[in-house]
Amino acid sequence: MPESARRRSAIQGLFHALAIGLFPMGGPAAAQVPATDPISDYIHAIDLIEADKAGAEYMAKLGYDSQQMLEMLSIMKDYESLMKRRAKSRGTSKQTYHGIFSTHPRNDSRLRTVVSKAKDLKSAIGRDKGAATYREFTEGLIWGENFVAKQAQSERYSNMQLRVRLDFPDRWQQTINIDSYLAMGQPENKSASLSLQIMPRTAQGPEEYLYNHLGVSQLQNGQVINPAGLKGFTGILSGDSGKTHTRIAVIYYKMNAYLLMGEVEDRSEFSNLDKLSVISIQTFRPISNREIAGQRPKRVHYIQADKTTTFESLAKKLKLSTEDRDNLRLINGFYPAGEPKVGQWIKIFKQ
Repeated sequence: MPESARRRSAIQGLFHALAIGLFPMGGPAAAQVPATDPISDYIHAIDLIEADKAGAEYMAKLGYDSQQMLEMLSIMKDYESLMKRRAKSRGTSKQTYHGIFSTHPRNDSRLRTVVSKAKDLKSAIGRDKGAATYREFTEGLIWGENFVAKQAQSERYSNMQLRVRLDFPDRWQQTINIDSYLAMGQPENKSASLSLQIMPRTAQGPEEYLYNHLGVSQLQNGQVINPAGLKGFTGILSGDSGKTHTRIAVIYYKMNAYLLMGEVEDRSEFSNLDKLSVISIQTFRPISNREIAGQRPKRVHYIQADKTTTFESLAKKLKLSTEDRDNLRLINGFYPAGEPKVGQWIKIFKQ
């Protein structure tokens, strides 16, 4: 094979070799190397066996075990099989990763031959797989979507201590912990406001609480409200002598009463702005344990298998879906079947 062609074919082999060097344990990143890479169009017509041969030789010369190429390609083939199966179930198609393999890389005699021959070129200075170092650097790595990195809605007020939240109208600016208010939202021109206060509740219902406990005058258009299934009451307090009206609402949650007051500067604008206050009041809700848990990303951790460790038991303990169970098998090199040996390090992901 001409040297120039050999160099070109080495490109893909180096891609594999670098992947093994970066992901020696076949971790999450290794399992998600894309089905095509930036140079795939360029090397499409090149003999992939020659490319892998060059890659295996480079690995051997650098002191790595070229056998790890088989492990890496096997994970990629397993990943391809899993993605195809999922695509089929959804009625879509999935592009192949390494089209030369009609069988699994571990069973491909041509690939096994080139990898085996590369061992003769192995450097006198050997390198291990770097498993311990890999575990050290990837422990706690975020797996999947990073909810924490998401930008919170600027209009949403969330109090994790009280476990309540409220969405102010779109593009309203919120201020928290001012005077006796938990939060207050206002548009940029400050033509209106919606404030939230917390008070101890009584044994009375929300309507009686407003009238009897707080001494609020009779409200117009009073009505029972149930945001997120909570008990509440709202109405309009009429303004006297040309003063503007005020939207008042109280909502019970646990041992507290949450008082919301919507006010406007211009009485003629009350009707339009009050609609925004009513919509916001209906967004008041508790922050559930499930929602809090959903804001924490899953992270990679390592455990050592014992005699009771199976992927089914791990999936049950970690409360994984069937899809995540297959992902767990894949990143550990056990897809679609097989179980870890006692003492073997296993990657898991959990919150």
